[in-house]
Amino acid sequence: MVNGVDAARRVNLHQALHGYGEGHRQLATSVQLTSRDAKTMLVLSDISGPGARIDEAGYLTGYPLTDAGLYAFARTWPAPEMPRPGCVWTHTILIDFADLAVLPSLTELLSALQRPRLETRLDYGKPLMIECGDRPAYVEASYELSARRIIGALYGKPSARITSPRDDRLDIDALITTIWSQQWPRLRRSFRFCTFAATDRSTESAPFDLQLLPTGNQAIRTRFPKATDAESVNASGNWLDDAVADLLNPRPRGLRLFLRQIGGDVSGGRAAFPTLCALHRLIEDFATDSDAVEKAIALLQDEFGPAQARAARAVVAGAALSEAERLNEEAFDYLLAHVDLVEPETVSNAAEVLGRVILRRRPAALAAMIGDDGPLAIIPERTFVSAPIPELIEGLSAEPKLSSFVLRERPELAIDPGFWARAAADDAGFEVLRSSDNRQSIVAAMIAAGRAELADRAVREAGELDVLRALSLLVRSNGLTGLDWPRWVRTAALPGPLSNLFASTNPIPRLLLSMITRVMGPDDVPNDYGEDPWLTAIRQADGEVSEADETRLRAYILARSLGWRSRNQAELAQFGFEPTHNAASRSKIEEESWRWLEPRLPWSVFWFGWDRCQRLRAGVIDLFVDRQLAPEVFGRLVQDGSLFAALAEQAARTSSGRRYLKGVRRALKDAPEDHYLARRRLIEKLVD
Repeated sequence: MVNGVDAARRVNLHQALHGYGEGHRQLATSVQLTSRDAKTMLVLSDISGPGARIDEAGYLTGYPLTDAGLYAFARTWPAPEMPRPGCVWTHTILIDFADLAVLPSLTELLSALQRPRLETRLDYGKPLMIECGDRPAYVEASYELSARRIIGALYGKPSARITSPRDDRLDIDALITTIWSQQWPRLRRSFRFCTFAATDRSTESAPFDLQLLPTGNQAIRTRFPKATDAESVNASGNWLDDAVADLLNPRPRGLRLFLRQIGGDVSGGRAAFPTLCALHRLIEDFATDSDAVEKAIALLQDEFGPAQARAARAVVAGAALSEAERLNEEAFDYLLAHVDLVEPETVSNAAEVLGRVILRRRPAALAAMIGDDGPLAIIPERTFVSAPIPELIEGLSAEPKLSSFVLRERPELAIDPGFWARAAADDAGFEVLRSSDNRQSIVAAMIAAGRAELADRAVREAGELDVLRALSLLVRSNGLTGLDWPRWVRTAALPGPLSNLFASTNPIPRLLLSMITRVMGPDDVPNDYGEDPWLTAIRQADGEVSEADETRLRAYILARSLGWRSRNQAELAQFGFEPTHNAASRSKIEEESWRWLEPRLPWSVFWFGWDRCQRLRAGVIDLFVDRQLAPEVFGRLVQDGSLFAALAEQAARTSSGRRYLKGVRRALKDAPEDHYLARRRLIEKLVD
């Protein structure tokens, strides 16, 4: 057995020790496990069967602990020093599934398994660290027959519990761990094995894949009634030859690396091994066997479901690109279905040749690629540039949708409102929209053309966010005059997209914010974390609006602050309260705006119902006092000193209000402005 080391890889491990202590039990461990995993370890760390005569080297057991996401790799030794016959020591190292996946050689884990002594057993209660090399494990030629027998049975009978005689002339532990090393990560972590089993260690829910039986005791074989003897399996084929060859002489970019790269999204466990070996051979033959690509495609289609083996499908699809002209119909359809898995650079290099083949054989597929937002878009682009005129005409006759090529060549047409004024051009225009980087300008052209009936489709094709940005463009250019903009705003102004729009660093026109207030309620936009999107929007808003629109926006923001949706209630109130209060004092609040506010404001029999200013002040005082919002914001809530005095006097009528005002006074302590000094003195008079 040889296992070279090219470069060290450090792996942190947990460990456990089991042995005799008034019965077989756990003596030390560096990690706490669930009761189910702990019970599994306890059972499998005990002697592997009655009457088992273990030599001094002991034997290995490997199995997953699924609750913990750890793989248990253990060695069991006889413990004749114990007072009770049949006692054993078992040292188990616990490997995280993630670490197990990346180790090229699992044979190096053998050195971590150390036989304990009575005086050292407590040393097993702490984690350990080992260094593993990057060179894959391999076996020498003398192991070939045993390796062939075991591999042939394991993967030739993938659903069976395999048993095999233990050949004591070989380093059998090294052979089994090398076979284990050959497996891909998902198979590694589910593989259960024991190199010296005196009775079947399987359960119905956790069968052992491989168990080696001690020689010289034929009766032991009867203890495995549900198992298949490896010597009875007559496996053969190229897959087996390749697997054994890989054990003897692993190549740097050979079968083992292929299994690790391809097996990650393959289900089926051991059953997939022969198929992957066969696929690897076909891929290696692509350059010399003209039929290898179609054979590989047929193998993938027959053996794996559509959601499996994506990495393998990508490799095969990449090879099929260069053979597109001569592929049969089934293989060509496979290529079209999986070309999106191929590396973009490979697609780009083959785009012209592949596109002309698609144009002749599947022009509809070429049309479908025109709106693609990934690497496939280059195929129709280069095809339309390079294909001869007769080929293009034939393709257009079979697939009229290819007329969108005109817009792909001249995408600037789609940002002209005159283009959208002709309804017959809608489909071709939307093809450009799907692939364009300038969707906002295209949607703006639709709006400017007076095509409000396109609002729903534009949202579906471009997304709400780009429609909102298109509205922003038109607001800035005064391009909404006389248009049916409410339909566009209602269609696009949804909570999620608005949150994204508001969170952008680009200023938003103030008029657009006012428009949005006409189609959604103050609490509709969520604010589950971070700064309130509405606060972000109003801070960076620009542009001028009418007095009525400004009043509406301020009242809307105040209503949001009085609700429970915002995480920035104080800052929103600071923006909305004073202008809204001033508007109320002049009876300038629209009834719709008051309908947002009225249910959120307190009511008292001592106030006149028509005194909206009184209710606004009371609502804001309750907001800050009851919810204990930032006192420093309350101190700067309004510019008007008289209005602040009215707020403070009203707050001081309750004990909770007076306590809150004391906090406001402290918050204003270091404010240098004279009017804040006046506010501190006012509060002192009210609360002292």
